[in-house]
Amino acid sequence: LIMEWRLFLNLEVFNIAITATSVVDYGVAFFLILKFLTLLLRLLQLFLYPFFWGWTFVGAIWLAGAKYYVKESMNKDCMARLAKASVAESMAVDGMWEATQTHAVNLA
Repeated sequence: LIMEWRLFLNLEVFNIAITATSVVDYGVAFFLILKFLTLLLRLLQLFLYPFFWGWTFVGAIWLAGAKYYVKESMNKDCMARLAKASVAESMAVDGMWEATQTHAVNLA
């Protein structure tokens, strides 16, 4: 990557040194643009490869960590919902029991 960058800079200096009038100079400019684009893609690949599935070991670790985090947060959310539901259910059962007791007392 560093060698490519040096080559790119050298070619850029060479391209500035000669005026872009002939077809050769335009060819050099086109080559420079291609070189710069490939360099950008390489840098992008360096920064983004953990995000892509199955590219590397790092990507696999990143993916496993993300899955674990999502699973754990979903588990916590589900447990909280279950706790709320069980409290509400027990309160409802208590309420029904009290209602039947009151009804029985009223009948008596």
